[in-house]
Amino acid sequence: MESFYLRTAIGLAVAVALAVRGLKRKSLDRSGALAAAFVGFFSFASNLRSGLLLILFYLSSSRLTKWKQEIKKKLDADYKPGGERNWVQVLSASLFGTFLSVVHFLIVQEDSNIFQLESSIPHRKLMCGILGFYATCCSDTWASEIGILNVDWPFLITTLKPVPPGTNGGISLTGCMYYISYKY
Repeated sequence: MESFYLRTAIGLAVAVALAVRGLKRKSLDRSGALAAAFVGFFSFASNLRSGLLLILFYLSSSRLTKWKQEIKKKLDADYKPGGERNWVQVLSASLFGTFLSVVHFLIVQEDSNIFQLESSIPHRKLMCGILGFYATCCSDTWASEIGILNVDWPFLITTLKPVPPGTNGGISLTGCMYYISYKY
């Protein structure tokens, strides 16, 4: 029980700090900051490892969003300074991982290493699910943020016709390579 209170305190402090940081750096709007505080708190309070995965996803993706932003501004009609995310974008990229973290807490109630032989099977499965979720989120976001800088036009996944860089549903060889490199 002692570790739950510690995780809860850490979760609250980290969630609020990252939400405030996101507002100041314009990577989150107000609704995005509230959503980020919500998922950050529940991820950390449920399981420190899932909270850390969430932070790694958020920080790395925020950095890539701002990378070469002057070029991205010219290519993306929906460009927002700093890549400001709203609550819908935040929850789309984190709610399922947070849900798995809460389920982990409710069912397993342990926070041990998944590679320890004494770890329970539900613990390992849920942790692998959380890890897989954030790996997929990272690879998708990274492919989008890097793929938009591709000099060749991507093609639309549904019609296979060329589309301007930054078009939703457009994929390129460069974006796919970044997706695969992170995924594997």
